Amino acid sequence: MMTDDSTSDEDCMITVNSTPVKDCMMTEASTPVEDCMMIEDYTMVKDCMMTEDSTPVEDFMKTQDSTPV
Repeated sequence: MMTDDSTSDEDCMITVNSTPVKDCMMTEASTPVEDCMMIEDYTMVKDCMMTEDSTPVEDFMKTQDSTPV
């Protein structure tokens, strides 16, 4: 499944509350990332990380020749 030319993987990796995953993955008390990577309603980021057309990131994060990242 291909993305729009205007959409990048980095832009896709945003939680519903608009916090970039790379910023989420830093905690003040060294909490494991698996515990940190939660959006406000406690949905795991792996479930949250959807493109605007609801394509899961595992399908979204492919190069243009469809090779998984």
